Amino acid sequence: MRSMKLLFRILYAQKCTSTHHKLALDALRYLKVEHSADWATLFLTEIEQYTDGAKAPDKKFKDFRNHVLHVKDNFWGGAVPTAELWYARLVERLKDKDWRRVAFCAGVLSHYVTDPLMPLHTGQTEDEGQVHKFIEWGTAKIYRELVTTHAAARAMQNWKLTADGQAASAKAGNDWLPLMIIQGATLANEHYDVMIDHYDPVRGRKNAADGFDDTSRESLATLLGWSIKAVAFVLDQAIAEANVAPPKRSLTVSAVLSSVSVPIFWVTRRMADKQERKVVTAIWKELQETGKVVHSLPEDDQAIRTAHAEEVLQISIDELNRRPTRKAGTGQQTPPETQTTTDRDVIAISTARDAAKPVPTDQKRVLRPYLQPQNHIVEAPSIGPKTADRLQRIGIHTVRHLLTADAEQSTEQLGQHWITVDVFRKWQRQASLMCSAAGLRGHDAQLLIEIGIDTAEELANTAPSAILELLKDVVASKEGERILRGGTPPDLAEVERWVAGATQRREVA
Repeated sequence: MRSMKLLFRILYAQKCTSTHHKLALDALRYLKVEHSADWATLFLTEIEQYTDGAKAPDKKFKDFRNHVLHVKDNFWGGAVPTAELWYARLVERLKDKDWRRVAFCAGVLSHYVTDPLMPLHTGQTEDEGQVHKFIEWGTAKIYRELVTTHAAARAMQNWKLTADGQAASAKAGNDWLPLMIIQGATLANEHYDVMIDHYDPVRGRKNAADGFDDTSRESLATLLGWSIKAVAFVLDQAIAEANVAPPKRSLTVSAVLSSVSVPIFWVTRRMADKQERKVVTAIWKELQETGKVVHSLPEDDQAIRTAHAEEVLQISIDELNRRPTRKAGTGQQTPPETQTTTDRDVIAISTARDAAKPVPTDQKRVLRPYLQPQNHIVEAPSIGPKTADRLQRIGIHTVRHLLTADAEQSTEQLGQHWITVDVFRKWQRQASLMCSAAGLRGHDAQLLIEIGIDTAEELANTAPSAILELLKDVVASKEGERILRGGTPPDLAEVERWVAGATQRREVA
């Protein structure tokens, strides 16, 4: 038993990079079918197939309409029939004793069962775009913390189907499955507004987990516990219906460890985390600039939003884009300053410590921004001669013209597929930062924008040590290499000069 727990921990660390992976693996701990330990061992020996299946709907199938069940829109979405389809496939593969495909089908099924049990997959409003991706990323980061709470334990202990579901599960066939998914989605939908009102993207923009308050954490913990037991129940039912014995498989800790490449795992996990951070940063930028999130929504959210507008609201995307949104996080209680330490608090503390250090002599002189609004557009960060020529053709001749231009209209006029609205807005942020913070070079501004520091005020209020830590991932990336062009990455002394220059910031006129 002890070795099995250790196996779970090792495989958890090696293979589980998403909430769906973790739910699928945790469900194996709660199997009740006969020979449950042997069945769990089967899925662990086929862990690649099992975890690949758990993410296939997102990464391979991309049938995002089938990932939702909108309770108040007459249960709109394809989650139920798709789960039924994959349940039937799982039973067939079990009867065929095609164990690799059994593991894959089980992983896929776990995704379609649990997606409609997440609150923001049970409805659709314009309000959710500002927090949806933050919540998904934050949930993955604190998953273990959530599922070990009393709320999760209560949900797992009290888990049961409705009377109709129990009656259906006692009969042949899978009529119980849609009843179970509808039951779970209805429960999750009760927490839909809770998640929007109690998640604060301001706190979560650097570390998504910081955006949750106690109320939103308890909601998530309850639903994650419910989801784990739901997946375990579905697997139990499929195995019982197939009426087959598990294969004799063995899996030892030494065998698993011999196949683990720890450095590679840490690199891939870091890459996944970095990509999530990039998506969340883009959402935050758009939210600050427009008050709404449209262009930076991830592919799955875009697809659901479009389908919902056409099929349920029966309006055009343009009309939907004009609809206002309510501000997220308004339901959070402001905690006493002495009770919690947020990421911003840590940065502020570090800043105070850094401020206590002697200021280098070369920082004491008055610095001026290297870029002025009246400068020619070619002097702005990221703007080479060819791009400057294109910009001038649409009337953008100076940095000021760039800063005041409408991003959507300008990109449409430029007609270059690679100059997207996001790219154009990034140019604007880079130029604005370089104009307002003294002493910044073009590549300095580019690097700072990549880590989410958009203004001279933010730069001045962030500890140099914190900035240097955030820059590590950027300078190691392809984008960082492109920005530096073979140059030396900034060191602490250079970052300290940036911060000192930002304290002499000026308004961009």
